[in-house]
Amino acid sequence: MKTASCWRGVLAGWICLALLGCGRRSEPGANPATAAPEAQSAALVTMNELVRDYVTKTKVIPKSVDELVTSGYLPNLPAAPPGKKFVMQLQPMGYSVVLADE
Repeated sequence: MKTASCWRGVLAGWICLALLGCGRRSEPGANPATAAPEAQSAALVTMNELVRDYVTKTKVIPKSVDELVTSGYLPNLPAAPPGKKFVMQLQPMGYSVVLADE
Protein backbone atom coordinates (compact mmCIF):
# COMPACT_ATOMS: atom_id res chain seq x y z
CA MET A 1 0.00 0.00 0.00
CA LYS A 2 1.56 3.27 -1.15
CA THR A 3 0.07 5.39 1.64
CA ALA A 4 1.47 3.20 4.45
CA SER A 5 4.88 3.17 2.80
CA CYS A 6 4.77 6.95 2.43
CA TRP A 7 3.87 7.47 6.08
CA ARG A 8 6.67 5.17 7.20
CA GLY A 9 9.10 7.27 5.17
CA VAL A 10 7.74 10.49 6.68
CA LEU A 11 7.96 9.11 10.21
CA ALA A 12 11.47 7.79 9.61
CA GLY A 13 12.38 11.29 8.42
CA TRP A 14 10.99 12.77 11.62
CA ILE A 15 13.22 10.45 13.62
CA CYS A 16 16.24 11.65 11.66
CA LEU A 17 15.30 15.30 12.20
CA ALA A 18 14.76 14.72 15.91
CA LEU A 19 18.13 13.04 16.27
CA LEU A 20 19.94 15.66 14.22
CA GLY A 21 18.37 18.53 16.17
CA CYS A 22 16.92 20.01 12.98
CA GLY A 23 20.36 21.11 11.80
CA ARG A 24 21.51 22.88 14.97
CA ARG A 25 25.20 22.68 15.69
CA SER A 26 26.39 21.65 19.13
CA GLU A 27 29.47 22.91 20.90
CA PRO A 28 32.73 21.35 19.68
CA GLY A 29 33.32 18.09 21.53
CA ALA A 30 29.78 18.02 22.94
CA ASN A 31 27.81 14.80 22.76
CA PRO A 32 24.48 15.57 21.01
CA ALA A 33 22.78 12.67 22.79
CA THR A 34 23.47 14.20 26.20
CA ALA A 35 23.51 17.85 25.13
CA ALA A 36 19.99 17.87 23.68
CA PRO A 37 17.42 16.26 25.99
CA GLU A 38 14.64 17.75 23.84
CA ALA A 39 15.97 15.75 20.86
CA GLN A 40 15.94 12.59 22.99
CA SER A 41 12.38 13.37 24.02
CA ALA A 42 11.38 13.99 20.40
CA ALA A 43 12.94 10.66 19.39
CA LEU A 44 10.94 8.88 22.11
CA VAL A 45 7.72 10.59 21.00
CA THR A 46 8.41 9.58 17.40
CA MET A 47 9.29 6.00 18.36
CA ASN A 48 6.04 5.73 20.34
CA GLU A 49 4.08 7.08 17.35
CA LEU A 50 5.76 4.52 15.09
CA VAL A 51 4.92 1.67 17.47
CA ARG A 52 1.28 2.81 17.72
CA ASP A 53 1.09 2.95 13.92
CA TYR A 54 2.68 -0.53 13.69
CA VAL A 55 0.19 -1.96 16.21
CA THR A 56 -2.74 -0.35 14.40
CA LYS A 57 -1.67 -1.86 11.09
CA THR A 58 -0.53 -5.30 12.27
CA LYS A 59 -2.74 -5.77 15.36
CA VAL A 60 0.39 -7.06 17.13
CA ILE A 61 2.36 -5.40 19.95
CA PRO A 62 6.05 -5.90 19.15
CA LYS A 63 8.08 -7.72 21.79
CA SER A 64 10.95 -5.31 21.17
CA VAL A 65 11.69 -2.23 19.09
CA ASP A 66 14.00 -4.43 16.99
CA GLU A 67 10.87 -6.16 15.66
CA LEU A 68 10.03 -2.95 13.77
CA VAL A 69 13.25 -3.42 11.79
CA THR A 70 13.09 -7.20 11.35
CA SER A 71 9.51 -6.92 10.09
CA GLY A 72 10.64 -4.36 7.51
CA TYR A 73 8.51 -1.60 9.02
CA LEU A 74 11.58 0.60 9.69
CA PRO A 75 14.90 0.51 7.80
CA ASN A 76 16.82 0.88 11.11
CA LEU A 77 16.45 2.15 14.65
CA PRO A 78 17.58 5.64 15.59
CA ALA A 79 20.73 5.86 17.69
CA ALA A 80 20.08 5.90 21.42
CA PRO A 81 22.21 8.01 23.77
CA PRO A 82 25.45 6.40 24.94
CA GLY A 83 24.80 3.70 27.53
CA LYS A 84 21.06 3.66 26.71
CA LYS A 85 18.81 1.68 24.41
CA PHE A 86 15.20 1.88 23.25
CA VAL A 87 13.05 -0.83 24.84
CA MET A 88 9.37 -1.74 24.84
CA GLN A 89 7.77 -1.34 28.25
CA LEU A 90 4.52 -3.22 28.71
CA GLN A 91 2.10 -1.56 31.10
CA PRO A 92 -1.26 -2.67 32.53
CA MET A 93 -3.09 -0.37 30.08
CA GLY A 94 -0.79 -0.68 27.07
CA TYR A 95 2.83 -0.19 26.09
CA SER A 96 5.42 2.48 25.40
CA VAL A 97 8.97 2.88 24.20
CA VAL A 98 11.41 4.10 26.87
CA LEU A 99 15.15 4.62 27.20
CA ALA A 100 16.78 2.05 29.47
CA ASP A 101 20.34 1.42 30.63
CA GLU A 102 22.26 -1.09 28.52
